[in-house]
Amino acid sequence: MRLPYPLWTPQVVAELVQVLYRVELSRWAVHRYLRRWGFLPQAPVQQRPQPRHATTFAEVQAAATREHAAIWVQRQAGKRPDELAQVLFASTPRGRCAFAVYAGVLTPSVFLRFVQQICELERRKIYLVVDGHPIHRSRSLAQWATANAHRLTVVQLAGFGDPTPPVTSP
Repeated sequence: MRLPYPLWTPQVVAELVQVLYRVELSRWAVHRYLRRWGFLPQAPVQQRPQPRHATTFAEVQAAATREHAAIWVQRQAGKRPDELAQVLFASTPRGRCAFAVYAGVLTPSVFLRFVQQICELERRKIYLVVDGHPIHRSRSLAQWATANAHRLTVVQLAGFGDPTPPVTSP
């Protein structure tokens, strides 16, 4: 399912619930549910200076442009392992997004399955921008990315406070 929304608001979630489950919920009801489940609006993270050896988003953008590749930026939206559901989220600078809901702790196999699903969504080569989370450095992801180098390049930015790409209209 492709949705034209770069930002998930309570109104957008209410529309999705209506389409998928034929249940009408008000924007305020969805807002209360999201708040109860721990999905709260968050202030932007203040930017910290990057180490010199880190790849910048501008360098990733230039490489992707040269190869006619798509850029996906992965973020984990889950909070704690004791919550019922956690969310992996990835988006493009133009607002396309993909997410996966999983239970429990994020494992390399869960993350790899998410990356494989993103590769199925995109017909072009993908530059997947990740932070320094240990899952992003897992052996299974590295082996799969090496075997599928024609489809995927995993790029690790400095981590906390990375500059995020602006959302632009297509």
